Amino acid sequence: MNNNRRKFLKSSAIIATAVSCGDITQAHAYLQPISGAFEHESKKQLYTAIVRNHGGLLEDVPEEFRTLELCFAAVQKHGWSLEYVPEEFKTPELCLVAVQECPWAVEYFPEKLKTPELYLAVVQFYGLSLEYMPEELKTAELCLTAVQDVGYALHFVPEELKTSELCFVAVQNNGWALQYVPKEFKALELCLAAVKNNG
Repeated sequence: MNNNRRKFLKSSAIIATAVSCGDITQAHAYLQPISGAFEHESKKQLYTAIVRNHGGLLEDVPEEFRTLELCFAAVQKHGWSLEYVPEEFKTPELCLVAVQECPWAVEYFPEKLKTPELYLAVVQFYGLSLEYMPEELKTAELCLTAVQDVGYALHFVPEELKTSELCFVAVQNNGWALQYVPKEFKALELCLAAVKNNG
């Protein structure tokens, strides 16, 4: 067995141990020397093994090794890794996978994907993602979908989009949303619904 192969197997075993134990700091430390120590295919295997276990380490993987498959694995583990995905791989499908793991990954959507349709799909999955969406793209339909999922999302609805109906849906879903209901909509029926659904 040649010296490079021995070194690769030893490093692979150490990295695999660090990664499987959940020691991100140690795994991170091993990413640094990979850059010059191994052949291209060996590096690819090591980066893949590390990122499959700790998607957040995608940030430390050189661009040339960030394949679509590797980026997909990273955002499945850590949605915020979308920030380090090359723009050409940021598809609507990949962005939705990222948001399912980490709601604030919407902040890393490329401009071309910041559409009402994609945001609607996001809030259907997790209403509190509304917090991270641009105000100009918040529509009545988007906000209604968000509060139907999580009543507390009313907190992130622009004041001009709050209606008595929207507020009622929000407090029916979660009574704590009452604190974000404008005073003019706090009727007895709405307050009773909030008390009934206070959890």
